Amino acid sequence: MISTIIEDGEINIKSNTIKDEEDRPLLFNEKDEIKNKKIPLSQNKHIKQILLLFIIYTFMVMSSFLYGLYIPGVFTNYVKNKYPSFTTEEISSKASYYKSFSDGLPYLSMFFLGPLVGVLSDKYGRKPVLFGVVFLLLMDMISCYITVRTNNLYIYYFFHTIAGVVNSVAGAAHSFISDLSHESQVPILYSLLGASLGAGILFGPTTFVFSSKSSIPNLTIYISMATISFTLILIPFLKESLEIAKQEKKILIDIKKKTSNPFKLVKELFTKSGTYLTLVILLYVSISYTSQDLLSNYYYYLEFVYGWNGSDCGLFFGAIGGVIMIWGVILIPILLKFYSERKIISLGFGISIVAHTLFVLSGKSQYIYISGGVFAAFVPNNISLIQAVISRSTTSELQGTVLTGTVAIGSIASFAGAIVTNDIYMYATSKVYFPQAPYLLNGLIVIITFIGSLFIWKYHKNPNPHKESSIN
Repeated sequence: MISTIIEDGEINIKSNTIKDEEDRPLLFNEKDEIKNKKIPLSQNKHIKQILLLFIIYTFMVMSSFLYGLYIPGVFTNYVKNKYPSFTTEEISSKASYYKSFSDGLPYLSMFFLGPLVGVLSDKYGRKPVLFGVVFLLLMDMISCYITVRTNNLYIYYFFHTIAGVVNSVAGAAHSFISDLSHESQVPILYSLLGASLGAGILFGPTTFVFSSKSSIPNLTIYISMATISFTLILIPFLKESLEIAKQEKKILIDIKKKTSNPFKLVKELFTKSGTYLTLVILLYVSISYTSQDLLSNYYYYLEFVYGWNGSDCGLFFGAIGGVIMIWGVILIPILLKFYSERKIISLGFGISIVAHTLFVLSGKSQYIYISGGVFAAFVPNNISLIQAVISRSTTSELQGTVLTGTVAIGSIASFAGAIVTNDIYMYATSKVYFPQAPYLLNGLIVIITFIGSLFIWKYHKNPNPHKESSIN
């Protein structure tokens, strides 16, 4: 059970832990399941709005990944122009060095600005936040195009760093779904949002395969800007979910009068909620770190080890997007009929262990690496499931603050993961070089996280503050 009290902007959450579970199996704890009545998605009267959000999210992810595949070429061309005497290996190594900052700096921006975005989401609504962060992504793309034309990285680094708050779009999307859904529908809808991510990953890299071969210079960045502009046009058609939640009495207090400092609010939430929410957030931090070896750094690995070009990487990651959709649309919803999201999260960590094992053992075999990618495709869906657990542990009026604050904390881990892995690739010219090192390191972290998740589920109930809350 969990009770939530909000007084003068401060949060007090009390959660009970299970005291008699020592002799029970770690994973199969019958008290893990929430027994509340489940309402079919077909009975959700806001399902059309949620589907529109899925479409918007898909287009945003598509443009983001298409743009992301364009960026390595920008650094490669920059190094070629600045260091014309460099060998191919030196060019790739130096480009990886520049890209490590490109990958890492936005996460710092998310850490410092993300909590504020979350508070704004709870105060003024999800739509303005979605529109604002997507607009920043468009500005980021424009700055990249200016860099291509002027060969000046500083402009790109500035706007790309600020655009790091784009990562808060996930928190806004999760909050939007929570506002318009019954609590029993949240896990499967979050899983379907992960499938939307997969669709974007499928279409973005696939588009890159064709645009990169076009005779039109910079066609990829043109398509990216056009797609994100179309996404901006769609956002006004969303209804403000925050107002709907207030009308339906899901939100009972005015957060505008209760919150001022976002960092203080997040700190209070994590320090006064007992150990459960803190431990779940640590799971999120871990997966944020380890996911970087697939989500951010695969490009240079495939280039270094297997000699793949941009089109090859696009096809690979597009296929990964298709597998993410299969996990999110078919397999996870089936599992959710029989098990709670908490058990599936632990299963996901187990699958990630298999993926990292295959990555480490792949060596020069690209087919073993591809097999590992099929298992690693579970990771984005696992992130969504962890967000679902956090959402269930949070009252409706604080969804944006907590979910976005969690992403902000995870962004530090993502920053470290991007820097560490890219720096390992930067030393590809070294005599002693083990390119599978990031996967080995992250695999060990995943093993520890998997074991930790079993103990968390064993000793803590699955709280439900939406049903039993006290708000003063």
